[in-house]
Amino acid sequence: QAPQVSAFAENRRIPYPDMASLARAVSLMVAVGVSGSLVTCPPPGFATVSGFDLDTFVSAPWHVQQQMETKYLPVSQNRCVRAVYQRKPRKNFWGYEIAVTNSAEDVAAPHAKRGAGLCAKIVDAENGKLKVAPCAIPPILAGP
Repeated sequence: QAPQVSAFAENRRIPYPDMASLARAVSLMVAVGVSGSLVTCPPPGFATVSGFDLDTFVSAPWHVQQQMETKYLPVSQNRCVRAVYQRKPRKNFWGYEIAVTNSAEDVAAPHAKRGAGLCAKIVDAENGKLKVAPCAIPPILAGP
């Protein structure tokens, strides 16, 4: 039996799934969602360093040793990747205490520079935990 096709999709030949296919797809999404929620992050037994010296950490730029391609940093732009952290003289509106500047250069000459300014909030200085996000985003939405 041919799949049903909506009037809108008729010219594009996009079939509607039958109910059994739809039920299987929904079941799979629920199963993946449930199993994903059972994963604990960070995993049990994970610990960051203790006695972390934040002032030493922010005292000089950090240079990447090996860079994985990401959506925001393609291979063509992963030359001289670095991060600079600087304590702010005072917290901003959202309570961010550290300015973060991530930068990189194009691999091809003339090696155009690219960068983004972010902010970091100190979560646990003793254990080296920060939350980082664009400065206009509240810390509750920031990532580790």
